[in-house]
Amino acid sequence: MKKAGLAGLAFFVAASLVAAGRSHESNGKTFTGVIMDSQCAMMGSHEKMEKMHAKMFDNKSSSSLTGPEARKCTLACVKMGGQFVLYNKAAKATYKLDDQEKPREFAGEKVKVTGTYDPSTMTIHVAEIRKAAVL
Repeated sequence: MKKAGLAGLAFFVAASLVAAGRSHESNGKTFTGVIMDSQCAMMGSHEKMEKMHAKMFDNKSSSSLTGPEARKCTLACVKMGGQFVLYNKAAKATYKLDDQEKPREFAGEKVKVTGTYDPSTMTIHVAEIRKAAVL
């Protein structure tokens, strides 16, 4: 009986250590890119959307993924039903973000997102978002 109790305790301690290690890992991965809306990220640019809604953008479109026009486009597209995503142009990768409030303040900006990535849903579970100086 004593051996069974010790074995159970050892198993519990080992399982706790593994869980603690996974918890630490889960917040440690950092992804870089631009906070965009899902529609424009699929096209790799805001340019087409800005041309379609020219009046909203003072009849000018920009090929830039960042800046005031990119922010305006991102927020407008999200308001029309899109979702905030992280877009990495170099990798041609788009990541869904599980938190749709944190990205709002970073719309149209280069950022670093820390969190865990779930490949089955292609979603980053966001722990933190911060501005990135350079991608």
